[in-house]
Amino acid sequence: MPDAPGASATADARPLFFLHIPKTAGTSFLLTLENLFGERQIRRFDLNEPAFYAEFAAFLAHPLAGISCLAGHIPRHALDGHIERVRPFTILRNPIDRVFSLYRFMRRASPALKAALGLAENYSFAEFITSDAPGIYSQTNDGMVRMLAGLPAFTDPGDPRFKATAGHPELVERALAFLETIDFGLAEDMPGTHHLIQHRWGIPFALDEMTLNSTEHDDVHEDWRNIHALVERNRLDITLYERARAIYRRRLAKLTETQSEPLDSGTLYRPELARETPLAEVPGRQGFHSWEDSGRLAWIAEGPAAARVHFIAPASSVCIRLRVFGIGADYPFDHIRLQLHGYPLPFRIQERNGAACVLETRFASTVPGMNTLGITVPEFVRVRDLDPNSQDPRRLGIAVTSITFTGIS
Repeated sequence: MPDAPGASATADARPLFFLHIPKTAGTSFLLTLENLFGERQIRRFDLNEPAFYAEFAAFLAHPLAGISCLAGHIPRHALDGHIERVRPFTILRNPIDRVFSLYRFMRRASPALKAALGLAENYSFAEFITSDAPGIYSQTNDGMVRMLAGLPAFTDPGDPRFKATAGHPELVERALAFLETIDFGLAEDMPGTHHLIQHRWGIPFALDEMTLNSTEHDDVHEDWRNIHALVERNRLDITLYERARAIYRRRLAKLTETQSEPLDSGTLYRPELARETPLAEVPGRQGFHSWEDSGRLAWIAEGPAAARVHFIAPASSVCIRLRVFGIGADYPFDHIRLQLHGYPLPFRIQERNGAACVLETRFASTVPGMNTLGITVPEFVRVRDLDPNSQDPRRLGIAVTSITFTGIS
């Protein structure tokens, strides 16, 4: 890679490997990846599965056709022997803010999980930061360096070196050497991170995902003793972050606005005529929440911009059919606005059955290269207003279940 992201981007068929460091805005970024590649093209792995390492290695040993992205809280060393088959990417975060965020996140965990980690229901910050539970300790004590250095001993609670990161400053150099060879972003600068990966990955549209942040707020960060405790436990992470931030800024500075981007990066939808495609299989999306298998749909996220589907047209003139679902049986589907490459796209309601509806556009001319279908939602409703017992914090309007393109015969 690397240190010249302003150079002309080239299409890379290898799947992305998102090394997700906990509490680095990775969950929000995973939503961006789902929209970019389509949920069906992403494979998630759980490090806590008993046979994870064997299963992960076996998976990597086989052809990765049909997979655009691998993701999980997976340390770098799990890629040993296979790293050339993927494009690693990660996101870093200020180490102090990262651990404070983890503390707040864990306070919202279930009583059973807290008990399993040896934490009281309303544990204090002091109890959290001094916990010896491996799942907590590994993330509150130089957690980023552990995941990036590539040495299994520092992620294995059974190894004597697990609690000895402070005595191994070379871990910082190992982690930095890895970062020099891959793309990475900063949680504190997601616009810059999006801009960088747009150029590096050949994405022909700007990234501007809207995300939710439901982590509670408190004043633990205002107590200097808490900050001091975090600094003492994360000296390597702090050093890593400061040096990595310099690399990141240098890369951003080298980007050129005139750089041309390929249109075969796997982030554009290439529909087949007359094939109804579930939205989970559609790449090149923006402004959607995650695909929900239980309802077989993806809700459009509330925000200032329309939801979009970027695609390469299968014909010079197309009709687009959308199967949608409203938040209520009386939802005003006729007030939805559709646009094709910025121009109004008239449609009619072909079918309606309660909250389910089919919208069908008139035939419209497409352009060579990238086209963009925009969907503007007329009304959003708080889920909790419909169901006071719901834990869903979102405001929802319509969801899309599938999309079909037809041409003039």
